[in-house]
Amino acid sequence: MAYINNIDNKFLNLQISQLMLKKLIQYAVYPSKRVSKKDKRNLQELINSISYETSYEESQVNERYSFKFLRELINMVVDGYSDIEVVANYFMEKEGKIDGYPTEVLNTILSWIQIAVENEGLFNDSDLKMMRDFISNRLQYLFIFKSLPEINRSAERLNNESVDIKSIVETTTPLIKKLDIDLRRSKYVNEDRFLDTSIGARQSSDRDRDLDSLQEIIQASRNKDAKLISGYRSLNKIINGGFAKDRVYVFSAVPKHFKSGTLLNIAVSVARNNHYTTKNPNNKPCIVYFSMENSVVETYERLYSLVTGKELADTKENWKLVVKAIDDYININDIALKIIYRPGNSVDTSYIEDIIENCEAEGYEVIMMVQDYLKRINSYRRPHDELRLVLGSVVDEFEDIAKEHHIPIVTAAQLNRAAYELVDDQMIKGNNDVAKSLGTKHIAESAQIIENCDYAIIINRENLFNRTELTDIIPSLKPKNNPYLSFKLLISRANSKTEDATYFAQPFDNGFRLTEDVREPESKAVKDIRRVLNDVLDDTEKSELSSRFGYRFDDDGVSNSFARPLTKDEINSYDTYNDTSKFATGTPTTFSVNNNQPSNPFTAFKPMSMPGTNMINNTMNHEFDDIKDDSEGSDTFGN
Repeated sequence: MAYINNIDNKFLNLQISQLMLKKLIQYAVYPSKRVSKKDKRNLQELINSISYETSYEESQVNERYSFKFLRELINMVVDGYSDIEVVANYFMEKEGKIDGYPTEVLNTILSWIQIAVENEGLFNDSDLKMMRDFISNRLQYLFIFKSLPEINRSAERLNNESVDIKSIVETTTPLIKKLDIDLRRSKYVNEDRFLDTSIGARQSSDRDRDLDSLQEIIQASRNKDAKLISGYRSLNKIINGGFAKDRVYVFSAVPKHFKSGTLLNIAVSVARNNHYTTKNPNNKPCIVYFSMENSVVETYERLYSLVTGKELADTKENWKLVVKAIDDYININDIALKIIYRPGNSVDTSYIEDIIENCEAEGYEVIMMVQDYLKRINSYRRPHDELRLVLGSVVDEFEDIAKEHHIPIVTAAQLNRAAYELVDDQMIKGNNDVAKSLGTKHIAESAQIIENCDYAIIINRENLFNRTELTDIIPSLKPKNNPYLSFKLLISRANSKTEDATYFAQPFDNGFRLTEDVREPESKAVKDIRRVLNDVLDDTEKSELSSRFGYRFDDDGVSNSFARPLTKDEINSYDTYNDTSKFATGTPTTFSVNNNQPSNPFTAFKPMSMPGTNMINNTMNHEFDDIKDDSEGSDTFGN
């Protein structure tokens, strides 16, 4: 029997037999895909909720040590460790040796693990179902008892003659909702129901079931609603055709380099370029843009800039015409865009469940969730842990929600300081295609995010001329200094990546809207931004760039060895560049660094002003500061 053993209702007094401990240890390391990450997280939550000190007698040495090993093992497995020897050594160092006996127990446990790792057929479907039910039932038991004291207190208040009905509703509803979420998440759901099939066997007791499953698989693959295409051919290509149900996509960038803008562009383009049939014909398909970074006002400013290329604050149009312009642009396929804002870190991932339920109550079916961004939302399971574990847990919880509701979830993450310094350095030098130099090591707290998401993509916004002072000195370059957003695929759950499907740069129609080309005969994206220079510059401009700034032009594109930004005096003094003795035509020139130059190059030069980018082109003196806004609200386009 299991029962809650202490006053704060956190730990179960539950004895697990040695035979079941053996099975659970093997289950924790079982290599088959039939044991999912969610299965292992449920096991972790259960084991960490059991008090082995009160569950086992001191004489039950085998059980006590097996349980403690299982606890260390599942925690390390969930955190990404795969080397069982590391776990064993850690366990031995932590527990020590008592008359050599724990070593004997440890050797027995390691033999169990070896059998599980080497034998993928160790467990059949019935075995796995039994273990999942064992874990799920006890977790649900724990959650119920943890919530009972608060629920009972609310129930007792109902008998009070001076009861405040509103207060009881406000305090009790969140408790019941939380319990409901806990129970649903701890319940095993066969997410991969198509795995248990066979093909090629002419005679099988389950042949009819196998044929039904195979028919479902083929129909699911052909389902036109299975993937939501973006408005960008090259993005669809690197994510294997579009945003798939049950998947989590993470776009990462350095601060102020268009994370929020990318997410908004994706949400709008998906709404514009898909036809979707809802499960309930009375409901309307809906994409949720859930911002925890920019307020509703700021999001609408960006949305208006995306649609029109103008600043909302500068327009004199009647507000109804403003709304009509946005609505006409988005609502061409009867897919609504719902915009919701909550302050950063004011809610956890369970709030996304609330959003989906509220949308359903309003007559919408959420077909895609876009959340801005990872660091702004709290983990439901690990709200107070260290950041790397919290972010990994948030992605895991997104995975659970995506699978439960069969939707893609798209979010963003921040690149680390090393990435910022690299991007900063490359853009000072005027180099293009900066994202090509970035990798998984540049994603802040990357290990947990990379491991748990389905697709990881680095993005970087840059101009054709990243050194914007050049356009002040050579005015003819200004109209050619177009912005691009580059994408580099890092992680993919799809088929093996090909070289031509890992990087591209998408142009902009205006300062905020990416160019849609999914309905065009071919992609508008480029594989190398630097090669565009060869196509758009005339011979005079190439000569000036070569002689003054060390640019080199060849068949492969453009290279630049100019090693530092210009000073303000140099920019303002055209005579500096008329002194041809300093520049040998066609010879790259490298200047020594001016020690008086500001350490942050963006403080010395005013970035090129583009419509809709007042939030994007800020100086980066405080590039890693958190910015919060306390306003909140929501609205929907496409009603």
